[in-house]
Amino acid sequence: LRNDPLHNVTLRVEADILEFCEALCDATLPRRRSRERERLSTLSQLIDTTLTEFMSIQKDLTEPAVARLICKHIPKQTALFLANSMSIRYMDMFGSPHGNPVIVEGNRGASGIDGNLATAAGFACGLNKPVTLLIGDLAFLHDLNSLKMPAALKIPVIIVVLNNNGGGIFSFL
Repeated sequence: LRNDPLHNVTLRVEADILEFCEALCDATLPRRRSRERERLSTLSQLIDTTLTEFMSIQKDLTEPAVARLICKHIPKQTALFLANSMSIRYMDMFGSPHGNPVIVEGNRGASGIDGNLATAAGFACGLNKPVTLLIGDLAFLHDLNSLKMPAALKIPVIIVVLNNNGGGIFSFL
């Protein structure tokens, strides 16, 4: 099977992915410290501290706060599935780097909202781990028939639905 119909490949690597990644890590040079990198790291920590302080005094449960809370409380040995499109954006902008390390996955369908429930159920089944799904109301409604899939699994799928009035992305853009 030829994966390069235009014959543009200049280097083909066929290897076990884990072995390849380990060899790649061994082959790369250590990162040099730079003033710019230090500055960006300091700014990132300042933003994280500011978000944490702001959300700790906030009384309302907002969509950014939900993203932050999921990061804070998601258990070890689980996974996170982010539906399109605001779920991924909120987690990117407001998620905390201080939670448990978990596997994170996303999905891009024909219009970005189809099949997220089904894919999250398949993700849980494939990993054989509990999965938390963060999804907007419109994407949830678009795939409502797939609710039967996580219900049939022996593995928990926790579904967090953001009620952003039917497509929060449109007000965001």
